[in-house]
Amino acid sequence: MATVAAASLAAACASSPRETLPTAGESGATLFRLNCASCHGVAGLGDGPVAKSMTVPVPDLTRIAARHGGRFPREEVARIIDGLSPFAAHGSREMPVWGYEFFDPRLEDEAAHALATERVDRLVEYLASIEAGELD
Repeated sequence: MATVAAASLAAACASSPRETLPTAGESGATLFRLNCASCHGVAGLGDGPVAKSMTVPVPDLTRIAARHGGRFPREEVARIIDGLSPFAAHGSREMPVWGYEFFDPRLEDEAAHALATERVDRLVEYLASIEAGELD
């Protein structure tokens, strides 16, 4: 029951990606603010307004490199954001699968996939830029 309530609250607080598809030129910071900050917090510390209602702790995204021996794992982070990660990075998959959510159905499949990948890449670069640890 708590999981359903948390998912409902997350859906209510977060922007609907399908309704607010980002433009091709939106920055990683803007994508983060629109799509991630409700759970992860404006600064990425895991303290967003929805975080308290989640059934698993929301990770501090400024410490990714610290949790990986001082190196920021860009490819792994991209796979987690995209939803391609083979493991549940957040316990159950409460985090939206952004590769799907960023897929613009108004475009042809190849262009929509390229744009979704570009958006995920911009988020990864933004996360690398807010890291408190050493970057590679």
